[in-house]
Amino acid sequence: MSRDKDNRISISKMAGIHNISRQTLIFYDKIGLFRPQVVDENGYRYYTYEQIPFLREICFLKNIGVKLEDIKEHIENRSDDSAIELLQRHSDEIDKEIDRLIKIKRNIHSRISVYENAHFESNIYQPVIKHLPERRVLLYKWRLPEPNDTDRKILHTTLMTAWREAEANGCYPSAGWGAAIKYSDLSTSTPLGNAGSYINISSEDYAAAEGLESLKIFPEGDYACMYKYGMPYELDHILNLLDWIEENGYEVSGDDILDDCFLDTTFYNNAMRQFDFCQLQIPVRKKEK
Repeated sequence: MSRDKDNRISISKMAGIHNISRQTLIFYDKIGLFRPQVVDENGYRYYTYEQIPFLREICFLKNIGVKLEDIKEHIENRSDDSAIELLQRHSDEIDKEIDRLIKIKRNIHSRISVYENAHFESNIYQPVIKHLPERRVLLYKWRLPEPNDTDRKILHTTLMTAWREAEANGCYPSAGWGAAIKYSDLSTSTPLGNAGSYINISSEDYAAAEGLESLKIFPEGDYACMYKYGMPYELDHILNLLDWIEENGYEVSGDDILDDCFLDTTFYNNAMRQFDFCQLQIPVRKKEK
């Protein structure tokens, strides 16, 4: 066997040397990234041992996540400076991806916290006073076809408007959502006239939400809270909680009545799918004697 033939490597052997598939080498050949160097008199194509370092580098770069088009450009114009530039650029991209994944992980735990707060069904319809932190939300008013004429369609479509704005501005809608009704409207003929749906913004996303017209801040303070099943446009639970506030020596101290949703209708079987599991939150203070 001639020395030239001794230097030939078949596609199967080249694939085995680098622990990749034949199909991968065929694909690399097709896109012009790495092609056999030798064609014999019968048209059979072979790689050479001198090509091993090139494929070794291609495999390394592919394994660390460099895009094939970037590898192709690099291999065709390879130098130590271009290698440094390619790896530094890829390192910067990885840093961005790490930041993105850290944000996703934070928001996963934020959603877990929402669901953990739903484990209070034994206390349902039993009002309590809680001190709640400041919260920031993206709030959109319901567009009612007629005064007080609202339903699930309006509730869900309004919520999705807030949802889309949150995502468009880099805020993951992971901290829950709800509805807000104006206390001052309850005594009017249009108690839902200024009501709306909101998306809770996690503290990590505060900066991304700054400056948005829909940004609303619910202040820190004492709230009369009550877990309940129902939809936010159903006012009976609100009226019952307001009666409790009056009977227990408190008064309403703000205009936003919140209906914070913990478990929506997707969590229930068909018989229960008419309701969300929520917590009413009404800002209060003790009446002066």
